Amino acid sequence: MKIFRSSHRPFGGHRPIVTIGNFDGVHRGHRAVLAQLRALALSEGQPAVVICFEPQPREYFARPELLERITPLDQKLSLLADAGVDGVMVLRFDARFAALSADAFIERHLVAQLAAGLVLVGDDFRFGHARGGDFHLLSTLGERCGFRVMCAPTHRIGHERVSSTRVREALRTGALDTARLLLGRHYRIRGRVVMGDRIGRTLGFPTANLALGAFRLPLEGIFTAWVDGLSADGSRHAALAYVGKRPVVDGRRQVVEVHVIDWAGDCYGRKLTVTFGVRLRPDAAMKSLAALVSRMHDDLRAARDWFTTHPRPDLMPSFPVA
Repeated sequence: MKIFRSSHRPFGGHRPIVTIGNFDGVHRGHRAVLAQLRALALSEGQPAVVICFEPQPREYFARPELLERITPLDQKLSLLADAGVDGVMVLRFDARFAALSADAFIERHLVAQLAAGLVLVGDDFRFGHARGGDFHLLSTLGERCGFRVMCAPTHRIGHERVSSTRVREALRTGALDTARLLLGRHYRIRGRVVMGDRIGRTLGFPTANLALGAFRLPLEGIFTAWVDGLSADGSRHAALAYVGKRPVVDGRRQVVEVHVIDWAGDCYGRKLTVTFGVRLRPDAAMKSLAALVSRMHDDLRAARDWFTTHPRPDLMPSFPVA
């Protein structure tokens, strides 16, 4: 899969089949659109291309403390590649881009840069400065500029639309079963283990501290989890995962700390994948470190009980795309 930001005609004389969006989480609604995109591209012998934005528009306009993301860019790109996309154009969303009119966006990126042959978007698609462009404008200018526009149907589970907002809300409230239904897979994150303050080790619960970057995860609490990336043989390990601000320690920034059950070793610098199972409890301020340790032992017992009746994610059925 090609990844590019400003290449001119990255697919030569081809007329790509294009869709546009943030694709945060690459949930079942996104995957339905991507399946349609891929089918159209195969039928017309053209590459399937996604246009997305970095940072996402909602992040650009939000206050820094509100920057929640389901999937960081590298994981999003991996999921798009898994969906069979041939190329992803990552456009930098900054002040200059935010001021770009809908007409200029079409002329600059869809026509001059990509030479799009067909654009697939939802009927509620908005784009350009102050969200001034819509599906009707895109269709009208598409006729003038030589590309077709198709409407991607809304994907629903039951009577509700699948959206990144719903996924974030499910994660935020600890409803991981709902998040799993909307995503079509277990929620997982990937990050490199960095040096922490070693407080967990002194408490008898050594943890792997994952680097988050500039964004926050839309969840908090104590979770059962599985960890990949610790063993050369590919073994998956049961774990307790904490996501929160450690109110009993400092309470300043969100951290992800993973205690791998019945495992000892050095994992600094390794890139781990953490797959979340269930939230055991929300984050809570403890009166002291002693109270925290007591609660952690309770959490560990609850996790061991849970793992006895829940298979690893690779042994569980996945949800269909549609």
